[in-house]
Amino acid sequence: MKPTHSRAYRVRRYDIDPAGRLQAPILCRLLQETAGAHAAELGVAIETVSDRVWARRELAELDISYHSECHHGQTLVSISQTAETDGGCVVRHQIARRDDGVVVALARTVWRSLT
Repeated sequence: MKPTHSRAYRVRRYDIDPAGRLQAPILCRLLQETAGAHAAELGVAIETVSDRVWARRELAELDISYHSECHHGQTLVSISQTAETDGGCVVRHQIARRDDGVVVALARTVWRSLT
């Protein structure tokens, strides 16, 4: 099992607000796309797992923190890391600027088992 996955994204002008922060819907999309690709790599993509499995898990927590700005044309690297826990899993996300490694945002999702 590969515990981490990364993807690169080029910042479009409409991805950021006037202060250079990723807009919340864009940030969530980047997190979701990276986590989805990671899940597919692990063989548990939503498209391949039965509805019964997904019905037994729920998103229990979502924490997002912004740390730095980014700019139009920069490339960001989104990394997800998954760890199994008792009764679920935790996915840690990091989005950083590729050119200097500065963290733009961090997020953590906690998935709880309902069984």
